[in-house]
Amino acid sequence: MKEYRGSFFWTTITVVFVLIVHNGTEPIFLGAMAFLPFLILKFLYKQSLWPLAVYLVIFGILGRYARYFRQSYASDTLLAIKDYIGYFLSGTNVYEQIVMAASGATPFTYLPFSLFWYLPARILTIDLRFFEMAVSSAVPALVLWYGRIEKTWKHLVVVAVVALTPFLLDLSADGSNDNSAIFLLFSALIAFAWSKRRKSNKGEFMSAVLLGLASSFKHYLAFFVLFFLVYAIG
Repeated sequence: MKEYRGSFFWTTITVVFVLIVHNGTEPIFLGAMAFLPFLILKFLYKQSLWPLAVYLVIFGILGRYARYFRQSYASDTLLAIKDYIGYFLSGTNVYEQIVMAASGATPFTYLPFSLFWYLPARILTIDLRFFEMAVSSAVPALVLWYGRIEKTWKHLVVVAVVALTPFLLDLSADGSNDNSAIFLLFSALIAFAWSKRRKSNKGEFMSAVLLGLASSFKHYLAFFVLFFLVYAIG
């Protein structure tokens, strides 16, 4: 494993450099760029990939935090869900209601778990866009955890892309619910990988629960249930 660390490190550094340059309008990434020489010197002194992994997660979180305060809602999704949670709490059937959004009259087109997922944030009066930003910040940490489960650093480039790509930074604060959808799916997949590594029945059960919640959150995630059928049949 040790002989491959150099290729993982330099590939990741290259990806990070390109992504940061592409993020040129974000002041927080000037600090991220300034840290790169220290990471390189640290790696040359001691070939550990942990500083780079932690760097990616930290700047993934800080980048989302900075972008949150520079954007407003670009999607009506969370605003509509917020209104429908109000209907839900009042005991009204949300599928019989219509709310007005920037795009016009909007029926509730999502699955039931999307209400329960955002319910704690709604009760605590947390802005749902901020909640999505926080969830998206956890996605690169999940990918990092997957690498630890598989005992490899090959995932590090993926962490770089998930943490620092401008598209994901935009998406984390635009008012959509796709970050939560991906978070739930990743959680199910990682719990599955962990259960197989540990041969844990409890882990498999948790993975199934998480996948079920993901499938009842947004329609397209239900297709990933097919991936698990092979294991269920076997």
